[in-house]
Amino acid sequence: MPITIKFKNKDTKEEKLPVQATVALQVTETLDGNLLISDHDKIDIIIMPTEGKIVTMPKVGAGDNIYEYQRDFINSLYRGGVVNHESIQGGPQFGVLEASYNIENDKVDPVQVALLEVEKYLKMVAGEDAKSEEYDKNIEDRFTDPDEDLTTELGEITREEDEPYRQSQVQGSKYSFTGHGYLY
Repeated sequence: MPITIKFKNKDTKEEKLPVQATVALQVTETLDGNLLISDHDKIDIIIMPTEGKIVTMPKVGAGDNIYEYQRDFINSLYRGGVVNHESIQGGPQFGVLEASYNIENDKVDPVQVALLEVEKYLKMVAGEDAKSEEYDKNIEDRFTDPDEDLTTELGEITREEDEPYRQSQVQGSKYSFTGHGYLY
């Protein structure tokens, strides 16, 4: 069976494809060719193009519960079709979570797809974090400096616990679901 080989003519110009998307990330290329993305507040994201891995590492001093951020990020990459679900695992160091992606793809560049999905995830998380910080600020302000329509002068309204009919209705513990100094 004969093999056909086609050579491109030097005189013909290759068609350049239009830019389909751009990403804006804080990316640093390491000495071994890995891409270090440091846009997230709690985790660093490392894309290893030669090995076909995406690794998340907690930032120093980021606090507790970093695993939830890492898990959400890796699941976002899985839902975006970047990583293989079977490859998600803990890394060789404590606190590292990694997943593999296919480096042999003729249709698209896997690193570009990974960068696009990383930016998409970081934009989504930035909005959620802003809402969470605003909520925390507002709930603290509500206790320390409430609105005028939610306050009364001292002695204007008696506390419900002091009224005799309320005392007979209280059953069990007066405080349930307490946490972080707030009564729920």
